[in-house]
Amino acid sequence: VVKAEDGVNINTDAQSADIALSEPGSIVIREKDAITLNSLSTINGDITATSADTMTVKRVEANSASKATLTSTGASIVQAAGVTTPAVTASSTFLSASSGIGSQTTSSTSPLILQTNTLKATSTSGDIVLAQNGPLALDEVTTSGNINLAITDGGLTGASGKPNLTGNQVKVTAEGDVSINTNAGSLLGITTTGNI
Repeated sequence: VVKAEDGVNINTDAQSADIALSEPGSIVIREKDAITLNSLSTINGDITATSADTMTVKRVEANSASKATLTSTGASIVQAAGVTTPAVTASSTFLSASSGIGSQTTSSTSPLILQTNTLKATSTSGDIVLAQNGPLALDEVTTSGNINLAITDGGLTGASGKPNLTGNQVKVTAEGDVSINTNAGSLLGITTTGNI
């Protein structure tokens, strides 16, 4: 557990991390292996976490005007079991993994839950399974696997001039208007209460 005032920038070899800032500042963690992010929080500052193995996320909460960047260079990024609230809260969220973000089987999904304004997520392989609370401006979500994106209480708007969803099979559900560009092997469906 680390409590600091104006910023944390550390290399770790730990099973879990709890870091809270009481004054404006950023958090930067570089983990040697796998890690569980129990709680990383800032008042006014970005959060950047990198791990060489699986990154399990319970709570990452940046200021409403700040950025969260999570990277697993050798494995996946997943939501901690039993956590049903947003694991990542930030103005902008950037996710990068080697073998997937969130998880799903043929009978169930375990998404990484977000509450963010803008999103970019990429994975070299594996599925990307995300749930978003509120409207989402999407830069891109890219993987060689499948994409499952569910949005509650809002719609989805993709950046213009490029594919916003690139994957093998793509599925989107939303509660608002959806305007995106796709590059998918197959489009399993776009379901929304708004317009497409």
